[in-house]
Amino acid sequence: MDFKEALEHIEGLGKMSELKEEDFAPRGGIADVFAAHVRGQVKTTQIRRYFNAVKKMETDLKNNKNKKGWDAVKSDFYMLTPKFAYARGRDLISDDYFNFMAACLKKVESEDDNEKEENFKKFVALFEAIVAYHKYHEEKEDQQMKRRRGGRR
Repeated sequence: MDFKEALEHIEGLGKMSELKEEDFAPRGGIADVFAAHVRGQVKTTQIRRYFNAVKKMETDLKNNKNKKGWDAVKSDFYMLTPKFAYARGRDLISDDYFNFMAACLKKVESEDDNEKEENFKKFVALFEAIVAYHKYHEEKEDQQMKRRRGGRR
């Protein structure tokens, strides 16, 4: 699988909850391929910035489940796309990163709030895997550079 196939897989979903863990979690899966592809295009700080925002939404959703449900995170969720666009405009993230995340966010959309929550949960799981693989590829690259320099930094 390459980046284009990973993006096409996401775009081909009817909704994010249709994404199977076996499609994105294993090595060589969607998260690994995407993380490796954007490794030199997006800094870890940018990925973590948005991941932290998404994790905060997940926490808010869990804490307000009985009171507000999706309404607890709705405005923050809908602001993610403009925030990604702003980062793209400032050249902090690549077109590929922006397009992939925009495709994912689009697949969270639904008329039903409970379905949105299920789609969002799957998006969070995918994003967690992306962060993990991005770190893996970063460390792997650092180790290769160390070896080339004879162990010196």
